[in-house]
Amino acid sequence: FLQSDADYLFFIDSDLEWSADAFLRIIGHKKHICGGAYRIKYDMELYPEYGVSREEDGLLQVRVIPGGFLCIRRDVIESLCDSTPHYRVANGNGFTEVAAMFSREIHDNVMVSEDVMFCRRAAGFGIWLDPDVNFTHVGTKRYAGNYKEYRNAKNV
Repeated sequence: FLQSDADYLFFIDSDLEWSADAFLRIIGHKKHICGGAYRIKYDMELYPEYGVSREEDGLLQVRVIPGGFLCIRRDVIESLCDSTPHYRVANGNGFTEVAAMFSREIHDNVMVSEDVMFCRRAAGFGIWLDPDVNFTHVGTKRYAGNYKEYRNAKNV
């Protein structure tokens, strides 16, 4: 990514389906970090706890966001490359130094996911969630949902 001239790094998990406008919608928000909310693979409609702190222009500012549909602006990646520890990985011709911005960590005897750890490392940039995207999280079943509709039904 850093060797390209791309402005955004966009992660999309292979087990997600989304509405046709979702990709451009997320990029169009022009936030440092912005993504979508999709259901947990569970029969009852459930979403992770995002730690919503405020709402602005239809977006939710959150403490954490899942990495399955996540857009990160170039300046965030560049900054985190400079400020996070690095480790070496084999690249076929030797080793490459990689910033540990997406690495898991153990805290209080609990393995903290790479999504949550990235959000902790990048918290100063502001993390935003667009709740009004239709997703289907595909597993042994299809778990369709829209987080905005879910919040409205729960009066959150």
